[in-house]
Amino acid sequence: MLTERRILVFVSIACLAAVGLAMATYDAPPLDLRYRNALQENRLLYFKNIRSIKYERTDFGSGITTFHSKNFSQRTGGFIIRINTHTAEANVVWTRGTDRTPLVIRPDSLGAWNPDTAQPITHWHMALRCVQHQKRPDGILADYFELIGIMPEDLKN
Repeated sequence: MLTERRILVFVSIACLAAVGLAMATYDAPPLDLRYRNALQENRLLYFKNIRSIKYERTDFGSGITTFHSKNFSQRTGGFIIRINTHTAEANVVWTRGTDRTPLVIRPDSLGAWNPDTAQPITHWHMALRCVQHQKRPDGILADYFELIGIMPEDLKN
């Protein structure tokens, strides 16, 4: 009886030591921050059924839909989500407002840029920088990065 207890204690300590060692030496894989815009069907379904109530929706035909915040500033512009359901892609795009100045102050506060001539990858990196530098990211940016599978809370490191 005493031997069985000793074996049980030894096995318990060995298991705890193995789990503790595994937890102490675990290093999370780095987050892939390369440009991507592929949608996951389950995330798109969640966005369209639950999250999209916070946004104004515009359908352009050919499977292209844009979503912008209900408090979107028509004067200064802001980020919108553009979804193409035929190619299963989502893009975040900075749109100009009614102020038609040639350059716009970058949303990450690093100068000025022309959003009309910028490629989608540039808009994506602008949005990524905004999310990384905000304590509480804008709702539209948080929703966009969840759509493509980059969780905003993972970017806070």
